[in-house]
Amino acid sequence: AAAAAWRRLADERGEALAGLTPRIVVARLPGGDLWRLFAGPVDAATGESRCAALRQAGESCLLRQAPEDMIRVTN
Repeated sequence: AAAAAWRRLADERGEALAGLTPRIVVARLPGGDLWRLFAGPVDAATGESRCAALRQAGESCLLRQAPEDMIRVTN
């Protein structure tokens, strides 16, 4: 279902999601599973702009810093 949601979002909101790579994560909770869809990476300014466009279109979007295991450092 999360992969289908990404495809739907990419079709409907392609400009805001262009070039992003989706990552689907499940959190097992006592009341049921919570599926999260992450997309990135982007810098803070780009993320704010893309989130604003998604929110304007009625979608939910939360910008957050990637956890250490997702951050790639290059020199």
